[in-house]
Amino acid sequence: PPTLPVLLPPPSTLNGLPLDSIIVMPEATRQQVRLIFAAGQAVGRNPRAFSKLGDSIIENPHFLTRFDGGPYNLGAFAYLQPAVDFYAGSFGRQGVAVRRGLHSWSVFDPMYATGGCAPGEHMVACEFRLNNPSLLFIRLGTNDVGVPESFARNLRQLVEYCITNGVIPVLGTKADRF
Repeated sequence: PPTLPVLLPPPSTLNGLPLDSIIVMPEATRQQVRLIFAAGQAVGRNPRAFSKLGDSIIENPHFLTRFDGGPYNLGAFAYLQPAVDFYAGSFGRQGVAVRRGLHSWSVFDPMYATGGCAPGEHMVACEFRLNNPSLLFIRLGTNDVGVPESFARNLRQLVEYCITNGVIPVLGTKADRF
């Protein structure tokens, strides 16, 4: 049988760099996230569920899925096991807002919504209805190369939609620099 992990305090550095130089979340941002969460709880969002939105870089089985099915070893990050346990069931879930080749402009187009979405419903509204998440991991941009103004506008619309609906948007960067 696997041994229980030894819970260590969170590190103060990552690869020799102070965490506060990598992860910058000013107090005003923390307060805003708390307000979004509280608004979500007021409308019944599931605090233990998250959803994913993006193209192939966030789809299963690559993005976080192993935390639901194993095996994995958190090693020096064993202190994160309670977070993994808290969101159990969300890591391996492939929702309706993940689609190969997804563009930022298509997330609000009902034409791209499938898998249990209502007629005229876009994939974000559908995903929120089906999974009722408190967080949305967003990984977009690879398919929006060459249209930075459009991408910025569409991403802002998505972030605002999340906030309005009591879902905390968590933005991830894409792997390349284009």
